[in-house]
Amino acid sequence: PTSAIPKYYTLIQYLPRASRLFLRVTNVAMFKFITSFFVILLARIALSETDIDCEALAKEGKCLSDRTLMIENCMQECRRWEQDRIQFRRFEIDDDSKDALYDLQLTNATGHSLSFEQFEGYVTLILPVAKICSGSRVAASDMMDAIENLKKVWPYAVEILVFAFEHPSMDYKSSDCTDFESEYTRTNPGRSIYMMEHPATLVGPNADPIFKLIGEIMNVEELDINTTQYYTVSPDFTTLEFHYGKSLLDMKDILREMIKELEPRGEL
Repeated sequence: PTSAIPKYYTLIQYLPRASRLFLRVTNVAMFKFITSFFVILLARIALSETDIDCEALAKEGKCLSDRTLMIENCMQECRRWEQDRIQFRRFEIDDDSKDALYDLQLTNATGHSLSFEQFEGYVTLILPVAKICSGSRVAASDMMDAIENLKKVWPYAVEILVFAFEHPSMDYKSSDCTDFESEYTRTNPGRSIYMMEHPATLVGPNADPIFKLIGEIMNVEELDINTTQYYTVSPDFTTLEFHYGKSLLDMKDILREMIKELEPRGEL
């Protein structure tokens, strides 16, 4: 009908204006895209043409603020930075180290021998503890009971090996450590965790074989004895985890997550 012609005519009048608006918005978006592309391209060229101090950039927080560029150029350092945030390291155990774990012979606090091979199938927690004496803020019995409580939560999934060592900053010769000695070697009632021969040696050329092996797996010359440290070995002896600067309560949460990961596969 002829009455519809003015409506179509009005619509046609507005088409050029709508087209211009569409082109303007499109051009702005395209300009932003092209600008961002060239900024990223120039940044990548700059990074590729200079020596990148990945460690310094990671400390500046670039693994978060410039994640794309850092992952492309400093992936290993960003992974280490992220692990430092949660005070954690994970190491794959190669076949030679795995065989060494199977062959490892240990002695407990009462002089009995045991093989590390018997811990296959368990999440094994290796726990070095500094020997404490009179005047300590923590009673030896409370320390041992707290460690043993971890085992009680997962009696059929977790094994715990405790290694008492003498910290070089302590004067053990003039200290009374009888309470610790008594609790550490207690046999009646016995403990559900393994109290290993002490004092253990964690560092130096005479370090105990288990800590020498841990150092080799971690590719470090010496372990740091000035922070709390926990080592976990996976049930199949393929992974070593190093947790540091944490509490037993933290480790309880970590063990819980480790066991959750294993349960769906029917390993425990």
